[in-house]
Amino acid sequence: DLELYTIRTDAWGSLTVAAIIISLAVAVPLPEFMVGSALTSPELSHRERPYTHAVFTMKIFHHVMTGIGSFQHRRMQSHRTLASGIGV
Repeated sequence: DLELYTIRTDAWGSLTVAAIIISLAVAVPLPEFMVGSALTSPELSHRERPYTHAVFTMKIFHHVMTGIGSFQHRRMQSHRTLASGIGV
């Protein structure tokens, strides 16, 4: 069970980090000489750039999923140790 908990927690963490990196990569406009499409305009309004909200939502999602995983791990009597009792 500990291995499954670790895999799930690491997977949610990796997905969250990947989504944050993608959001930040989109938030920073490319230099004009690299932009070859009329679809990418650096003149977007504040309303059309929800990157802060996306990162905030992803972090909340990560914390909720980690909490669920911790609860699933903690509820097993065999996994209650002194280290988990002090929060290690």
